Amino acid sequence: YAVSYMTNVPNKSATPEVTTSSEWISNITTDEYGTIAFDVAPNPMAEPRSAVMEVNYYGQKQEFIVEQAAAEPQIFITSETPVNMPAEGGTATVSYRINIKDAGIATVSCSEEWISSIETTEDEITFVVHQNRRNEPRTTTLLLECEGLSTEVVVNQEASDCRLPMYVSLQSNLLYDALLIPNAG
Repeated sequence: YAVSYMTNVPNKSATPEVTTSSEWISNITTDEYGTIAFDVAPNPMAEPRSAVMEVNYYGQKQEFIVEQAAAEPQIFITSETPVNMPAEGGTATVSYRINIKDAGIATVSCSEEWISSIETTEDEITFVVHQNRRNEPRTTTLLLECEGLSTEVVVNQEASDCRLPMYVSLQSNLLYDALLIPNAG
């Protein structure tokens, strides 16, 4: 972003000193042509924000205000997704953030029975993924909802490499065998 300035004491070798205490404004530069340039970080919150910029030129101080619009309300997943689990299962944790001031705790739902013990806090979801006994991978989604917002987290689980043994049995009735009457099963 850039702001133009004018001075009644032009000096091509001197430019104004510009400062701010706001962390979301950076890389402030000035030039002799009357331009103050700076970078503004995206606003992650659902409320607008403002910053005071102070311009000092030969001991004379002026201030101007930079205002930034609010971000759209959203639930952000801050941990790695999708969640990839081994066939043995285990406990998984997903971190999240809601950009609404004083937002409550998200509610989480999942329709699959192989996901259980879902617990939520203000910034994390913990759940148990049961062992996959099938020879094919499986996938489901967790639905997070809060303050009218929603998002999904994909959970993938590997296929089991367990092969069940095949049993073959040969049966005989020894009483029939003793009487010379064959009977095999």
